[in-house]
Amino acid sequence: MQSTQEKKQTGFKLLAIELLDFSLNFQEKAIIPFKTYHFNLRVEQRIIEDKKMVIVTLLVSVLHEDQETILGTVRASCIFEIFNFEALERNVDGNISLPEQTNISLNSITISTMRGIMFSLFRGTYLHNAFLPIVDPASLKIDK
Repeated sequence: MQSTQEKKQTGFKLLAIELLDFSLNFQEKAIIPFKTYHFNLRVEQRIIEDKKMVIVTLLVSVLHEDQETILGTVRASCIFEIFNFEALERNVDGNISLPEQTNISLNSITISTMRGIMFSLFRGTYLHNAFLPIVDPASLKIDK
């Protein structure tokens, strides 16, 4: 028997991927190669009701091993069409609420897509080996 949570999975498809911002923060003195990079991730979801879409925007900051020096940033969005949009529940404020499993899936796809974007953008730079690690999308707090 399916749990209530499994029944609430919503279908979707990826409509677009957009690179919104990208920067490399060159330092005045040469950056000595090191082994550890740190990553800050910020995920934001926007629901566009009239278009039955969800835009998931991810900002990734790559930090030096000192965890203070920002070496580069990338911000990109994945845009998804949501099937059965009319069946989605509304919260107490009247806003659309996506099922938890759908949130996790959308975030997972966006993070994986960002990993490829970062690899492409950082190729041949001092961040060539800054690979976005595997991240549990269920652990992310979503900004709405």
